[in-house]
Amino acid sequence: HQIKYAVIALDIYYTPPYERHVWHYNRADNESIRNCISNIDWDNVLHNLNVDQQVQLFTNYLMNIFSNFIPNEMITVVDKDPPWITTSIRNKINEKNNFYKNYIRNGKAIDDLEKVNQAYVNLNNLIQDSKNAYFNRLSKKLSNPKTTPKAYWSILKSFYCNKKIPVIPPINHNNDYITDFKVKANLFNTYFSNQCSLLNNTSNLPSQIPASNHSISSFTINSDIILKLIRSLDVNKSHGYDKISVRMVKICDASIVKPLIIIFEKCLNEGIFP
Repeated sequence: HQIKYAVIALDIYYTPPYERHVWHYNRADNESIRNCISNIDWDNVLHNLNVDQQVQLFTNYLMNIFSNFIPNEMITVVDKDPPWITTSIRNKINEKNNFYKNYIRNGKAIDDLEKVNQAYVNLNNLIQDSKNAYFNRLSKKLSNPKTTPKAYWSILKSFYCNKKIPVIPPINHNNDYITDFKVKANLFNTYFSNQCSLLNNTSNLPSQIPASNHSISSFTINSDIILKLIRSLDVNKSHGYDKISVRMVKICDASIVKPLIIIFEKCLNEGIFP
C-alpha cells in the first residue's frame, strides 16, 4: 500500500488596504452649515437649468459647505488589522521599529535599548487603551434597546473574531478563477448595471387604465411635509451616488427645503418622477 495525498490551496485573501473618506460629525459646525445654505439665493442659482444640472449644482454646493464646516480626513483601512488599531497606533509601531533598527545598527547600545523598551511600553499602553475603548463602545451599543437587529448581530460577530473574513468567495468568470477584490467588484457592478439597461425594441406601453375612480390629478409640494421626511430619515442608511449621507441631510434640516422644492417642481414640470 502507498499513501496518496494532495495539497489543495484554500488560502483566504483579505481585502487589500483601501482609502476611506471619514467625516467627524460630532465636531461639525451645524449652525454655520445651515446659515451658509440659507444665505444662498437658490432661485437665481438654479434658474434656467434642467433637472440634472440643478441636482449636480446643488450637490456641489452642499459638499463644498460640508468640507469647510465638518472635519474630515482620508484614512487607509487595513482589514487584516484588528478594528482597534488606529493610525496613531500604526505610527507608534513604525516608531518602535525604527528604534529597534537603530539599536541593532548602533551595536546594541544601552541608550538605544532604553528607547526601544520605552517605545514598547508606550505602544502596549496605547493598544490596550484603544482596545478597551473599542469594546466599551460595542458594549454600549449591544445594551442599547434601540440597536437594530442587523447591528446587533454585527456586534456579536465582532466579539467572536478580531479580524474580518471576506464574505464573497472567489468566482468563476469565463473559466477564470477570480480572487482579486477589485476585479470581483467591477464584475458585479457591470453585471447589475446591465440588468438595468433599456431594451430597445418596437414595443409600446398599453394605454393606462385607472384601477380606481379615486385618483388625483395634481398635488402641492408642502415644505412642512419635506421637513418632516428629512427629520424621519434613518442615519444608519448608506449614502447614494452623490455621497451626501443621511446625517448630512439631517444636519441641514430646514435649510435645504427650498432648493429641494425647486428641484421637485422642475421634475414635475418636465415629467420626471424621482
